[in-house]
Amino acid sequence: MPVYEGRVTIKRDGRYWPPGSLHVLTEDEAKGLGPSRVVLAKDQDAAEAVITLSEAGMPAGNESAGGDLGDAPPTVVVPPADEQSGGASDRIADIKAAFDLLDREKDYFKSGKRAGKPKQKPVEEIVGFDISDADIDAALALAESGL
Repeated sequence: MPVYEGRVTIKRDGRYWPPGSLHVLTEDEAKGLGPSRVVLAKDQDAAEAVITLSEAGMPAGNESAGGDLGDAPPTVVVPPADEQSGGASDRIADIKAAFDLLDREKDYFKSGKRAGKPKQKPVEEIVGFDISDADIDAALALAESGL
């Protein structure tokens, strides 16, 4: 199986792995996480080859129910960019997980209306995407709910 490098904190086997950690994943697992979360490790040339229809004598993507080449729908459906990045629920869960990696002394506001809440920049560095105060508030609510 190919080795992928995590771009964000990833929870696997009940443990949080920081960005840059290497993970052995199947191609389907990596596609499920999406390109915003994992990329093929630098020392990997390509993911393992999957048996394609071209190996069976027909060019991949040209299979047809009616016998004519090219009238079949594509075999891989790529979801919109929002879905590839994990959707809102995964974003909030990632932000919540990042709180465990923050330093209470320097990564949290000490005064003002956001006193006691994490700062955006340190969380963004951990999760690897831009966040808002509303995202932080939602993650804090999730953490308080115990989920």
